[in-house]
Amino acid sequence: MTETTALPQTASAPTQEPRQKLLEFLPQDPDADALYDAFVDWTTGQGLELYPAQDEATIEIVSGSNVILATPTGSGKSLVAVAAHFTALAQGKRSFYTA
Repeated sequence: MTETTALPQTASAPTQEPRQKLLEFLPQDPDADALYDAFVDWTTGQGLELYPAQDEATIEIVSGSNVILATPTGSGKSLVAVAAHFTALAQGKRSFYTA
């Protein structure tokens, strides 16, 4: 007669809702307000809150201004670049980002 020992149950990883892709937020009418709202909705859904410099730069980008963002390392310049790419894509334009 053999004895069987039950293995301990391992905790399963918490289930996370799938994150939405930024492209899913492209507005039908890519005016400045719709672009800004869509981008902020996406960042919020990712658990991110824009820093003031990111917010100001994003407003300028969706409004059509050229932006040079000079902030310290780790302050979120790449997220502003994502906003620029998102805006360009919605408007049928090209964008480039160099780090």
